[in-house]
Amino acid sequence: MLENEILIDSAGWGDLVLGVIIGALKLPSRQYVERKIPSSSFQAPNFENKRYLDDVVKIADEIVDVMQADKQTRFKVAHTISGHILSGLQRRLKDKGFNVVEVESTGELRTKVEKSYIKWCVEAGIPLKKLKGESRFWVLLKWVAEEPKNREKLVKTGWKSWQQNFVNRDTLRKVARVLGGEDVVKIVEVLSHVDKTIDMEIVAKSGIRLNTVRRILYRLYDHSLVGLRRTRDKNTGWFIFHWKLQPSQIDGFLTNQKKRILEKLETRLKYEENHEFYSCYTSGCSRLSFEEAIEHVFRCPKCGALLTHSDNKKIVEFLSKKTRQLKNELE
Repeated sequence: MLENEILIDSAGWGDLVLGVIIGALKLPSRQYVERKIPSSSFQAPNFENKRYLDDVVKIADEIVDVMQADKQTRFKVAHTISGHILSGLQRRLKDKGFNVVEVESTGELRTKVEKSYIKWCVEAGIPLKKLKGESRFWVLLKWVAEEPKNREKLVKTGWKSWQQNFVNRDTLRKVARVLGGEDVVKIVEVLSHVDKTIDMEIVAKSGIRLNTVRRILYRLYDHSLVGLRRTRDKNTGWFIFHWKLQPSQIDGFLTNQKKRILEKLETRLKYEENHEFYSCYTSGCSRLSFEEAIEHVFRCPKCGALLTHSDNKKIVEFLSKKTRQLKNELE
């Protein structure tokens, strides 16, 4: 072992909540330095701008200063995460002329930073039992979903996995309500809490009739919002259908819907721009195009009142604005 060696490791990079703990242990003195990258660095717009890498550079400089590293110091950085959060730290140390190597394990330091991360989570109000086990990402995802308004501030919301597994699920519930009301929402809720399931289990959990469940599932399947896998029962020979929610497809669905709406808006806009309109301005009566007004001798076919010119300038402006907005969203 070298007389002057500093181990560096981190915890929290692969977790849904809070930020990242970076710890450094100097040997043989056993001096320990710990710094936090806040969750805000993993939220928009900071995540897209890779703010966390700027934080890492600052932490690298602090480690050098606090631990009084010199050119004889060798840094050992954990290999498991060096390609992610610590890549900027490695580059910074190398740019400063230090000897930096990757190691498979940092031993007690790994345990130390993991304990610090768990403590940080508990202090933030996250139940300790939710932090145990290798699958805690999904456990924490469900925990946040229970009270999203209060807990989302703790989440690395810039992550694609968050967008797909939570934001898209929330959007999917809203789409479900539009597609078919509360029955569709209930079925989506059932699917959102399991990896995959069969129609009879959905019936049991939702209380919706089997025929209705199947009709809704196929409707969602037509829009690619649920996936379907078919297996055959060895005893009866009957096919069993396994259904799975596909929140990642929501973006494609919304894009297609926007394209359909844009097409209708453009058709309506063209119609408004190419026609003149007349109205009696009586509540409950409709305006007529110039051609229709001529057919009725400029008399309202409903109330018989005289038809006068109706300015559609505001309608054209509104349709033009909405058309531009949708085009921009689709670019």
